[in-house]
Amino acid sequence: MSITLEQVATETVTTKQPQVVLSALDPQEVYEAVTNAANTSQTMRELHTTKLQTSLFPDLVAGLCQRLWDNQVQFGSGDPFDIFLLTEDTDLEELAEDSTENIVVRQALERLIPLSTQREKKTSFLIDAYCAGAGCELPELRTLGLRRSLSRQDQLDLLIALLKQTSWPRQMMRGTEETSDSLFPLPRLIMHIDRIQYIAHCSPTDVAQYTAALTYMIEALGDGFTLWLNIDDDDPSFPEEVKRALGQRFLASITHDLTAAWTSTEPAGPPTR
Repeated sequence: MSITLEQVATETVTTKQPQVVLSALDPQEVYEAVTNAANTSQTMRELHTTKLQTSLFPDLVAGLCQRLWDNQVQFGSGDPFDIFLLTEDTDLEELAEDSTENIVVRQALERLIPLSTQREKKTSFLIDAYCAGAGCELPELRTLGLRRSLSRQDQLDLLIALLKQTSWPRQMMRGTEETSDSLFPLPRLIMHIDRIQYIAHCSPTDVAQYTAALTYMIEALGDGFTLWLNIDDDDPSFPEEVKRALGQRFLASITHDLTAAWTSTEPAGPPTR
């Protein structure tokens, strides 16, 4: 099993195309395998890792967005918009247009990026409420200079814009439009979502919305992105339960399934780690 994990880890950090992995392993083992693959690969420059846990929120997509936002806040030491590296020559309108096609998110970026640099407690609180999905009242929106709260789609597009800038800054992307499939020179963004078995206890509608959001992120982030879903539980029945919950459409997007040993017909227990 460890050899298979090593092979998959190597492919996920060196292949240009987006990768989707499903595993049932110790999270630390997965993280170490990917890190080792990145450190030993000659085609790898840098690795950006986002580690999440499947939420216990009634709304799985809301939980995903909340945890992604929290990660961005931590990455930016309290200011997730710090990653845009503003200078005196920065054209905010151009920056926003380069970051997303979503008009609402463009307008939000134009307002929130300069506001975040003020580091005022009240403003930071409002930005957090606005971006995390809690929403703002009309007076609070006026304080931010924005017309309305973000929809769930807007929220996803904002988070995708932040993830792109975190891993592939605009300065780095210039002149790198054409890269070979075998040599992807840009940093790899790997999103680990642990305890994916929680979705087996959620409603089919909620899981369908969750997988739709994940699929949207895979397509939007594209080349250089790996989504790694992990089952963190020794119950050998979970892999099949998770696959049933994910549905055939999402399963078709999985490029590497490392749960095969768990679903073996042999009476043995979980694979040796």
